[in-house]
Amino acid sequence: MCRQGSNHRAELGLVMSLAVAAATQAQIDTAGGGERSDILEEITVTAQRREQSLQNVPIAVTALSADTIERRQIVDTKQVVFNVPNLTGNSNVGQQTATTFFLRGVGTTESLATVDTTVAVYVDDVYVARQGVNNFNLFDVERIEVLRGPQGTLYGRNATGGAVKIISKQPSAEPELNLDTAFGNFDRYRVKVSGNTPLIADRLFFRGSVLTEQGDGYTKNVTLNKDVNDLDYQGARGAFRYVFSEDADLTFTADWSRDRQNGLYGSDIGNVSRPSTRDLFRVTSGEDIDNTAETYGASIHVDWSINDSWNFESISGFRETTQEYNLDISDQPVPIFRLSTDTESTQYSQEFKFSGRVGERANLTTGVYFFYEQSDVFLQDDFAPLGDGPRQPILVSDRFYDVTTESYALYAQVDYDITDNLIATVGGRYTVDEKSIEANQIINGAQGFNDAVLEGLGVDLEPDFDEFTPKLGLDYAFSDNLNAYISYTRGFRSGGWQARVNNAAQFLNFPAEIVDSFEAGTKATLLGGRLTWNVAAFLTDYSDLFNSVPGADNTFLVATADAEIIGLESELTYRASNWLDLFANFGLLETEYEDLIPSVDAQLGEELQRAPALQAKVGFSIDYPLDNGDLLINSDVFYTDDYYTNPQNGPFAETGSFALVNASLGYRFGGGKYTVSVNCRNCFDKEYFDSILSFPTSGFVVVYPGAPRFYELAISARL
Repeated sequence: MCRQGSNHRAELGLVMSLAVAAATQAQIDTAGGGERSDILEEITVTAQRREQSLQNVPIAVTALSADTIERRQIVDTKQVVFNVPNLTGNSNVGQQTATTFFLRGVGTTESLATVDTTVAVYVDDVYVARQGVNNFNLFDVERIEVLRGPQGTLYGRNATGGAVKIISKQPSAEPELNLDTAFGNFDRYRVKVSGNTPLIADRLFFRGSVLTEQGDGYTKNVTLNKDVNDLDYQGARGAFRYVFSEDADLTFTADWSRDRQNGLYGSDIGNVSRPSTRDLFRVTSGEDIDNTAETYGASIHVDWSINDSWNFESISGFRETTQEYNLDISDQPVPIFRLSTDTESTQYSQEFKFSGRVGERANLTTGVYFFYEQSDVFLQDDFAPLGDGPRQPILVSDRFYDVTTESYALYAQVDYDITDNLIATVGGRYTVDEKSIEANQIINGAQGFNDAVLEGLGVDLEPDFDEFTPKLGLDYAFSDNLNAYISYTRGFRSGGWQARVNNAAQFLNFPAEIVDSFEAGTKATLLGGRLTWNVAAFLTDYSDLFNSVPGADNTFLVATADAEIIGLESELTYRASNWLDLFANFGLLETEYEDLIPSVDAQLGEELQRAPALQAKVGFSIDYPLDNGDLLINSDVFYTDDYYTNPQNGPFAETGSFALVNASLGYRFGGGKYTVSVNCRNCFDKEYFDSILSFPTSGFVVVYPGAPRFYELAISARL
């Protein structure tokens, strides 16, 4: 096992210098030309629920195109975190299918349906409520947009940290067939097929895609004598688009995916219950872990251009998710602590949105939103502490929760041209969330708490939450190539219940979280369009931040506290020539709790969890024309400072700083139809901590390592 040390900053600087030097030397040595433009392509985003140039949107947005996703080897939503300033994402404990996003220090690690997420995930404008299946494999994707900071007006629901938007490729009139295969180490392979075809000329179009990923595990379980942490994924998506006229169309989309894994397994490094194996990829658990997550959904999107000024959209969404897993979170031949969960969730959403021009100076976006979710949750804890004799469970707690949420919202935002160069933004959203829960516990075979017991203790089983979340901003254009903006935005996440508990006294309500963000930024296009440089600075006031922390005598505490977050972000892309792009980004964070009361102060550390002081990425992309094809070279390095993985900032809860290098070398030929490449992720096989469960007093400190080096031969055809 290799714990990362302070030498990583020097290593980062060396790798970054070598990457830039190599790319610069390539530019000097090979003065070639090509068909690509000498200037950067304009990027269009829908971050403000209408199409705009990225450089004209007065909010901090990272946009990743389909080409960028492919060339940076972003295979799933978790990989997005290595490409966005101040975004961290870790697999939730033992769950490769669930990613805990923290954006600008705002996030949550709880995946139970009693707690909502804080970084909203959207697939084609449909909100995905459950964290357990949010690590989507990315195939047939047009682009990804990551909106940093609270999005309390146009997105609203549980977007206090920001929003991750996945935009799929849509059906069109152009026939298309794409085949992608890859074969790599650990006997892993990937096969993707996607295509598009017109069914009725100028009227009806279909787009479909399928994906399978299979492979062996990369961790050795010496007790079960097999490789674990394997890969078994299947997914499919189909979409029909019907064009009524040049002004109106309807798109129906359906998707399905299933992810089943023998893992994730973590390694106990605590040297308490047994000697450490001293290898993060060598475990001793006697539990045969299984994590199966399945989701399917459908949406209907109606788009109608009423006239030259106004547009109407109707977005109807349905999604059903199931997740079932059993975990040994202690990594022992006879587990100390086993956790099992079975969750089924069904959600419906409906949004009606109008947008258009009011007079000569104002753009208006307004709409109504409805959301319904019902979740059935089974949760079991099995605790068998260390002792002199054979280990036997002394606590088996079975809990059954039926959680229902109804949410209603009305929103509007006006962008008003005060002058030709100055735009004022005024917006707001009013949200009402109505929640209810039915609870029943069986502990050690006997009746534990239920609704009557909890109500007797004063627990509100049907809480309501409402909040108005405003937005104010000014955007000034110094020229066509330089904009500056300032804004104030509020985000809101409704409260819920601390339900991962073993007795009625632990079952508690927690209030809504409020996030107020003050942001200032610039967006510049320089050197005649060859360089874009976007910078944002922000101050965030966090009210009633929810944390669940262990207390004395086998109890849990709800530790709500206020916090302050200060940060800076920078994103730069430079087209050094028509075949060479250089890019770099970084994020800085400083966090602290405020006005803690003594009972809470004792439970929280000085810093917010999963908020590294520095994250950075630098790299280059070469698309160099040869006589019979194109040479493709890509390389980048990602660095993050050390950060804590729990709110207590306790011992053994630090990830260590680390740097990861990705690279690919490819050749495109046949008029751009065919590509062959060799790719690697984490090329230097760096060991690092993805997440940690630190319970030394119970006998274990379990580390879940990040993925090891993966390499592959990839072949694709565009027919």
